[in-house]
Amino acid sequence: MSNNGFKVMDSDMHTHEPWDLWLNYIEPEYKDRAPVGVNKDPVDMNTSIEGDVLGAFLANQKLLAHEEEKARLNISHERSNKYMQDGIDRRFDPVSQINAMGVEGIDVANLYPSRGMVVAGVDYEDTDFGAAVARAYNNWLADFCSEDPSRMKGVAMILVSNIQDAVAEVRRTREELGFVGIYLHPNPVRGRNWHDEAYDPLWAECQELNMAVTFHETFKCNLPQAIADRFYDEPDKIWTMGHVACHPIEQMYASL
Repeated sequence: MSNNGFKVMDSDMHTHEPWDLWLNYIEPEYKDRAPVGVNKDPVDMNTSIEGDVLGAFLANQKLLAHEEEKARLNISHERSNKYMQDGIDRRFDPVSQINAMGVEGIDVANLYPSRGMVVAGVDYEDTDFGAAVARAYNNWLADFCSEDPSRMKGVAMILVSNIQDAVAEVRRTREELGFVGIYLHPNPVRGRNWHDEAYDPLWAECQELNMAVTFHETFKCNLPQAIADRFYDEPDKIWTMGHVACHPIEQMYASL
């Protein structure tokens, strides 16, 4: 692809995962607990995790009580659907992802989740189940990228409630799936900041395998989240202020 002689890479491109991803990919013993997408419309990213519905789009629900905001959101939604019509028609399959890259002039993209962001933003008490949730997403992403692995690069979902599970998944996604990096929520998990020595084995594994480590926040998740909670009861600020606040602040906290 030619962009005035330059190659263009998107280091933060998102997929639009199917609502039944985990039903289809999670190991059989966990299928009755698998995360399930709400799937009310083609761009709905809300997801039920063991009965608890999570997702950034839930932040807009309080706005819907205000008619002016409801009209504004409906217009925005219609515009979004127009620009994503190919993806909607193709159910956001790998070909539609490549088509979108072509429209934007992108040669290579590192792929992150959308629905999976809230699924990963949970501190799973049952760490075996949490590890299975991550494996299911990563296996789906590997299949997705297989449409054109020269252009679509997998970034692994890594959950850190259990560090040993996290280390094992880093190695598996590198050696078996060919992923190029991992992503983590910047929020603290189990009260641990990211400089905690408990994470040393994870950093060592990533360094040994040459896996890039990235942090990506999402609004709104179940982990402790800086600042965003201040705006959650203010309907006119919940999306803009909550989203704008939590992303940079949590990223900065993670860098300390």
